[in-house]
Amino acid sequence: MLRILSNEKDFKTISDQGYCIIYRYIGADEYVVIPEKINGEPVCMILDETFENCKNLRHVTIPFGVKSIGYNAFIDCDNLKSVDIPDSVNSIGTFAFSGCRQLESIVIPKGVKDIEDFTFSDCENLKSVDIPDSVYSIGARSFSGCMQLESIVIPKGVKNIEKGAFSYCENLRSVVIPDSVRFIGEGAFRGCDITDIIVPKGVKNIEKDTFSNCENLKSVDIPNSVEFIEAEAFSSCGITEIIIPDSVVEIGFHAFDYCEQLKNITLPKSLITIGEGAFFACESLIKIDIPACVEEIGNEAFGLCDNLQQITVNVANRQYMDEDGVLFNKGKTVLLQYPSGNSADTYEVPSGVMRIADCAFVNAKKLQNVTIPKSCLILSRGAFGGCEELTNVDMPKNILVGDYAFYGCSKIDREKLNIPEDEPLDLF
Repeated sequence: MLRILSNEKDFKTISDQGYCIIYRYIGADEYVVIPEKINGEPVCMILDETFENCKNLRHVTIPFGVKSIGYNAFIDCDNLKSVDIPDSVNSIGTFAFSGCRQLESIVIPKGVKDIEDFTFSDCENLKSVDIPDSVYSIGARSFSGCMQLESIVIPKGVKNIEKGAFSYCENLRSVVIPDSVRFIGEGAFRGCDITDIIVPKGVKNIEKDTFSNCENLKSVDIPNSVEFIEAEAFSSCGITEIIIPDSVVEIGFHAFDYCEQLKNITLPKSLITIGEGAFFACESLIKIDIPACVEEIGNEAFGLCDNLQQITVNVANRQYMDEDGVLFNKGKTVLLQYPSGNSADTYEVPSGVMRIADCAFVNAKKLQNVTIPKSCLILSRGAFGGCEELTNVDMPKNILVGDYAFYGCSKIDREKLNIPEDEPLDLF
């Protein structure tokens, strides 16, 4: 299509050492071709907010010679479908094209080194992005909410993918990340449609929320450079099995929670910490093996794993042990987790146990009868929550009972419970 040079009078400019800087567009054209020169001076810069909220704008051609596109330069140009950016541009500011909801494709110039924060966020129809090899950093939420983006190839040379960079790109299925990447920020791919991911070999931390809510993510390859898997890193993913390498020392708070299809997981020998709720509500998980070096297991690390039948602990572990598939501390004074999928209808808590941990029996749906020994002093919060078939609990008279200890236990005979009169009433 023939592009007619736009009228110089449609641009408000300032002169700087023989160069022209555009700071406001006051025209109403659908197709804007910015002149190479205005008032005889070459255009070198488009300042902040120059085209902000230009609702008529559909296409822009930026002339060669422009080096910088400022902050918010084209923000909320709702009907902007295409933009030609020359290779002379080496800087595109934050939010520059944010909210350009009709923008379909973008070719980032070869001189750009850093894609700034929010640059193309909420470009809902953006389908094609060409990132040049010159780029070394992809900024926070730079492509967040680009819902039509289906694939992205991140070029070699990129070192950082910052917080939320591709979050909520709902149709993003294919991502190629080069081994040059050393850092992937919090929530970088949250809510994407990716099916498999290979984490680059130099990454040390899988940050909080990085791949959370990627419901179709089935395959994850974690390299042996990774030491920490942070909170909710893979929450609500479609992973079916995963091998965590021997470099990992910590699996964080709810890191794999609600991975409902996760059947098999191999925990590494290097592992020291399993965070609170790390595998919470992993409904398909059947068995878990705790390695020898684990020193800390958070509350409900395996809670609501409705098909979990057995928890085993390496005999060399100094902090934990198992008995009949039930998890205890090493001295067997605290019962930490009864596997929800255990098929037994009767369980006798071993003598010597002094405390039953928070939600220890949660959702043990087959359990009908439980005997708690006289040694037990504390029945913690939510201990038997969701045990729908539980009818009888034989427990000591002076045991301290936590809130909601029998929440959802509709079949239990309350009169037979030896609960002191001064105990709280919100047990059920």
